[in-house]
Amino acid sequence: MTTINDEQNICDICAEKHTKRGGGIKITCQKCYRGACRKCCETYVLDESSVRCMYPDCGEEWSSLFISSSFSNGFITGALKRHRESIYVEREKALLPATQGRVIEIIREEKNKELVREFRVAKKEVVRQYVREYFVEKEKMCTYHDWIVKDPSGVVSNDLGKFWVAPTASKVVLGEFSVDRKAHTMRDVFGDKCKSIIEKVDRCCDKSPSSIGRRVKLMLSNHDVPVPDYVILGALLVRKGAQWIPPGGYAWKETMKPVIKKLKKVRDQKCSVLLQTYISSRTRATPARVREKTVHRFVRACPCDGCKGYLSTAWKCGLCSTNACSKCHVALTDVDDIHECDPDVLATAQLIAKESKPCPGCHINITKIDGCNQMWCTQCKTPWDWKSGRIETKVHNPHYFEYLRTRGAEAVVADRNPAEIRCGRDINHEFVISLTFIFNRLAVPPSDPMYVNVFSMLREFAHFSNFDIRYDIGDSPNAENLRVCFMREMITEVEFKRRVQMLYKKFYKETEIRDVSVMFKQTMTDIMYRYRDELDRAETTEDIANANEILNEVEGLKNYANACLKDIASAFQSRPIVIRIRGVSRI
Repeated sequence: MTTINDEQNICDICAEKHTKRGGGIKITCQKCYRGACRKCCETYVLDESSVRCMYPDCGEEWSSLFISSSFSNGFITGALKRHRESIYVEREKALLPATQGRVIEIIREEKNKELVREFRVAKKEVVRQYVREYFVEKEKMCTYHDWIVKDPSGVVSNDLGKFWVAPTASKVVLGEFSVDRKAHTMRDVFGDKCKSIIEKVDRCCDKSPSSIGRRVKLMLSNHDVPVPDYVILGALLVRKGAQWIPPGGYAWKETMKPVIKKLKKVRDQKCSVLLQTYISSRTRATPARVREKTVHRFVRACPCDGCKGYLSTAWKCGLCSTNACSKCHVALTDVDDIHECDPDVLATAQLIAKESKPCPGCHINITKIDGCNQMWCTQCKTPWDWKSGRIETKVHNPHYFEYLRTRGAEAVVADRNPAEIRCGRDINHEFVISLTFIFNRLAVPPSDPMYVNVFSMLREFAHFSNFDIRYDIGDSPNAENLRVCFMREMITEVEFKRRVQMLYKKFYKETEIRDVSVMFKQTMTDIMYRYRDELDRAETTEDIANANEILNEVEGLKNYANACLKDIASAFQSRPIVIRIRGVSRI
């Protein structure tokens, strides 16, 4: 942010002369280094969906720190805040149709919970009024019997047939026999006649088990079913033929009918909800935060001048319909004509095809020298994988390279050595064990200050990596609960707009804090691995001292990360977060 001087007191956009009070502060883009007066930038920003550079060939989106340092606080908390609220609300309102299904599910679940609550209340009332009296009266009117079972030799068995005998007419059902100490069903003993041996036995109030047994045998003999003496009647079940009416008549049944009906309705609805949830979970698309972006298959950009199209796998442009040679990549004027490739152009094309691949975003050719397979296109800012050609969803943090640039060009070249910085490494238990073996080989005792400080730093860093970094932040803020409340008229539109703005502000703040924290973690990991490799090659005391010089970078890295976190707190007007990992300057 610089002040317009007398020689350049004319804005490139409005071509008017401004005073400092009237907005004569020039805002310069950090990427293209072109700018305009603050008033023109404010006017442009309020007409766009994001705060970015107004030049079309740049379009760089400005960070929150740049916005807070370039624009006035009144504009940020006033017009820009209201503009962002409107954009965020319109974005969330566009998702209201997709949220309707979730609203219906929530309403259905609430109704189900209310039905269950009503059922429990009614059931408790029924139990309180009738169940206790029912069991008291039943104990008075019924008698419990233990039927002594004997085997053919007359010895009493350990198994006792237990049953209830009601004083009214009942049905005697013969369930199972025991023949020669082996269980047999009715069909096994009586064949097809088992369906007709169930009859009513009047006056089953005789408490003598032998009397009941004689009645059952008599019933079977009436059906021409011989019952040998060695057949033992077991598992005799006496079903009540007449319904016993508790005190109050059938009032309890009438009371329970609507309750049972509601319960059945609740169960049906729950089954329907579970079925719909299962079907939707099986057919639902993969979430956007883990979905791999689909890459359209293009081989390279169109070779024609002025054309912004791309060549398909058939080497034909989709915009200008120009065909190109698949060998030398030269545009063909006529497909039917015989084309002869220029040897020099062919050699160049073969070299490019061998050592470079097209970016899946802008299809510009990118050459890989060595190192990590994750590529970063400087033109369209697209991260992609060198082997698969697919766009990456997890990006290595750009703050890392910004930190390297603050240390000078020589440090950037040194730290970008692919042999020293490799992806997929972490400070884990194996790293600590390997570092312990190296210290033992160098005869460094655990009481040595270097030993104590290094492992104390690793312990603090492990706590920071596993507990202080927020990894649960998605690619976009989730305002589904706010949309549900807004659709159900639980909050007003003014409150909805305010909460959405707060949600987006919190999301952007946490995202920037996470990026700085991940940058610190990755860079710290690279420093510790370089320290371990250098210490592993050490043979003398001087070599150990040279390896310890690498650890001095930790203090500078921590100061840089804390400065970034302080700038983020200043931009969002919040309390800064401080990384408290002790350096090893005392070594």
